[in-house]
Amino acid sequence: MEIRDIEIMSGKTDERCQGDWKSRYMEKKVHIIQIIEAIYLLLIVIVSFVTIFLNYTGVLEDWLKIADVNRLYFSRMLTCVTCGLLGGGIFDMKWFYKSIAHGFWNLDRIYWRIFTPIISMAFAFCMACIFSDNIIIHGDGFSASTLGFLAGYFSDEAVGKMAEVAKVVFNTNKKSSENVKENK
Repeated sequence: MEIRDIEIMSGKTDERCQGDWKSRYMEKKVHIIQIIEAIYLLLIVIVSFVTIFLNYTGVLEDWLKIADVNRLYFSRMLTCVTCGLLGGGIFDMKWFYKSIAHGFWNLDRIYWRIFTPIISMAFAFCMACIFSDNIIIHGDGFSASTLGFLAGYFSDEAVGKMAEVAKVVFNTNKKSSENVKENK
């Protein structure tokens, strides 16, 4: 096996020859859309870090006048949710640059790329609610951060797996196949 084959398999190259530097995406409109997407993803990550910092320093609780008894809940939930947004943004960013480099980027996936960080944030919130007693209240702030980031980063796969489980548990495949037969 050649070194180049190993690099291709590991994703360290975009299957192009050395010196082939021109973009696969020649239309100016496409470049503008890609730049807007890159800025969007960068803003998601920056907003996440700024929110984490403001939350950590207590600025948000003071600004929102959160009562002392609710500060811990608020701070840990916000940490988890914001780290979920960060995880989803990082996942999306990684997918974004690899899809461009490998020539798989296309305009039809724009809504997936826009909504992935938002879905990740919502998924992290749900995970924070599920684990609120153990992680949010009794755990340290890093537990909430870790839970949020991992929930956000892997939310795309987790939501897909949950859909598979729901099909088995609720037998949705059988219902839909019966509906098809009835409509014929």
